[in-house]
Amino acid sequence: MIKKYAAIVFLTFWMVGASAFAASYKYYIKIVAPAVPVYASASTSARALPAAKKDQLLEIVEKKDQWLRIKVTIAGGGFVYGWVEVSTTKYKIIKKTVIVEQPRDLPRKPSALAPLASTDNDVVGKTKTKPAAKRKTQDNEFRHGATYTYRAFLGPVYSIKDYFSSSGLSNFQYRFGIGVDRIINDKIWLSLPLMYAQGQGFKTLLGGINGYFAPLDLERWMPYAKLGGSFEYLFSGGNSFYGANVEAGLGVDYVLNDNIAFGIEPISIQAMVYRSEATIPMNIRGQLLLSVRFKW
Repeated sequence: MIKKYAAIVFLTFWMVGASAFAASYKYYIKIVAPAVPVYASASTSARALPAAKKDQLLEIVEKKDQWLRIKVTIAGGGFVYGWVEVSTTKYKIIKKTVIVEQPRDLPRKPSALAPLASTDNDVVGKTKTKPAAKRKTQDNEFRHGATYTYRAFLGPVYSIKDYFSSSGLSNFQYRFGIGVDRIINDKIWLSLPLMYAQGQGFKTLLGGINGYFAPLDLERWMPYAKLGGSFEYLFSGGNSFYGANVEAGLGVDYVLNDNIAFGIEPISIQAMVYRSEATIPMNIRGQLLLSVRFKW
């Protein structure tokens, strides 16, 4: 009889405990990219919220097509709902177990939950917050949002000191090429250019690596300094030789939108430091490059 009563008491306490606590799961995204754009609704044309930064952990509220609705904490203790595009590279999905205490001895009534459909004023918290600042286009895309961008460029190359010590317009070469940019952080990126030039009786194939440094945040304007090196193959008829150069330059990109930027590099010097043909003197060239930078 005692064992029977003990079992009943144990079962009663177990059921009460089970009703008081329930295990559930929440899903989060952990940002692994330098930054991820966040929008007020499920569209890239919607109002932009502050970008999610690397290592941030954000709760997922719902999934809609190729978008995730997330909960973003803001200054003052409140939070806003935002949307990010589904991605397999910009963040990781994390599942966490949550123990939720269920209320007892309280009257049940429908809870007044905000609708999940996102609006521009979808703000929940202890304090009323100011609208999110308008996103700087290049900060979220060409500085933060992209891992790789691409550049096409062209322009004249003029001799400051040339192979033949000649003068006049014959000193000009005409150069064009493409490059792949790898974004390191919001101030630094590396570029791998491949170029072709023609002039001065030579044709030139050139490839190299350049480092870009853009410390100033001027909204759509991105002034930068460039330092790099290149290797070139010059040929004309049966004559050819190799050369290596160091390069330095100053330029600026203007960001038109999230996908396109235009650039000009008016100050750019290319100095030869090695050539395979000893009879050819070292040369120093200047170049003015116009470029289009884009991403997809």
